[in-house]
Amino acid sequence: MIRLIPLFLVFFVIISCANKPEKIVSQCSDGRTMHEGSCVSQDVVDYVSCVRAQGANLGSDKRNSISVAAGTFAVQASAAREVSEKLEKKYSASDEAVMAIIQQCNLLAGISTVDKVKISESNINKPKNDAAISGRWSYSSGRGEAEIIENDGNNILIHMSFKPNRAPRPHYKVELKKKGEFIEGTWVCLIAGFRGCGVTNEVKFKVDPSGLSMSVVEGQDPHRHGITRGFTLYKM
Repeated sequence: MIRLIPLFLVFFVIISCANKPEKIVSQCSDGRTMHEGSCVSQDVVDYVSCVRAQGANLGSDKRNSISVAAGTFAVQASAAREVSEKLEKKYSASDEAVMAIIQQCNLLAGISTVDKVKISESNINKPKNDAAISGRWSYSSGRGEAEIIENDGNNILIHMSFKPNRAPRPHYKVELKKKGEFIEGTWVCLIAGFRGCGVTNEVKFKVDPSGLSMSVVEGQDPHRHGITRGFTLYKM
């Protein structure tokens, strides 16, 4: 019995030390926020969050690329502008869709891009909805795709399809005309037997100054196809 007491005491001390809680010390000061292991300003956190949220509309490769780049640049940035400038330097010559996201987040963050934009003489009088609206576009976080079938500078024909739907394509036809700063017209669902298909609906788009996205500002969507205010096409 006498030999067991010291062993018991040693065991008790070991258990007590193992369960002793660690003192938690805040690692950030001066209003900075812990973000992915580094202390950064709140405007940097907000800017990175914006870029990642907007990037959800891109394909997986581009989405991952801009997410990693934004997080990496945020570590050494003292303000959101620094993250913006590094992202622009990385993507300005190679990816128009990513640049549109950067410009949108700059606008939300109050970062002026006037001194960064180079306006060529050939672009000064070019209509926003002319050459910029061509090729392929995406929507609904990349689950939908659209193609500009025709654009003569005044009349625009767009075919859209929702990838998860296996019905014959295209699923939607959008016919638009240029009217001032807007392009407006009609859209119709082409899927046989689907709710509201065959019914013509009015719609009005506004093209982003960058020419890399266009959003519905007014529209009819009685059967909830999602082509209503806020619906946005992004150039691929």
